[in-house]
Amino acid sequence: MKKAILSLILILSMSACSMDKQSMGLGRQTPDEFVVMKRQPLSMPPDYNLSPPEPGKEPLKQPAPEKDAEIAVFGAIDEEQSSISETDDNFLREIGADYSQPNIRATLDNEMINDPANNKYLIDGLMFWKDKDNSIILDNLEESKRIKHNKKQGLAIDQGEVPVLNPID
Repeated sequence: MKKAILSLILILSMSACSMDKQSMGLGRQTPDEFVVMKRQPLSMPPDYNLSPPEPGKEPLKQPAPEKDAEIAVFGAIDEEQSSISETDDNFLREIGADYSQPNIRATLDNEMINDPANNKYLIDGLMFWKDKDNSIILDNLEESKRIKHNKKQGLAIDQGEVPVLNPID
């Protein structure tokens, strides 16, 4: 009994000791958040010789939103930006890319009107391919009156006109 109590005390004391847990591989190894990695200090490039701005003079890189929009819509107008090689220019001329039709919008609009893919009724017919609903809706009050009238007269139930709410055209 003394050996069991002594071994229990020994096991409890060993489990309470963190160093023994680490040595046995039972503990977790978490990173130390206080360790800071040192980085190289920032340095100036050797050819970084800028002169200070002159008072009253516009900055070198002034944002120009109108010019940016014009370039985005119409393309680069400057010869430096739009210069292409002679080979590319000859190729574009051969395929007819150097000429643009002035009425291209009207031509495309006319083509799109006659395009079957733009036909709403065709698309509806393809999406909702079921035939027209030819079912009738019975007027149940009038039908019960008709059946009661036929019973009183001694006629067959199916004799007479059946009252409907939506007659089929």
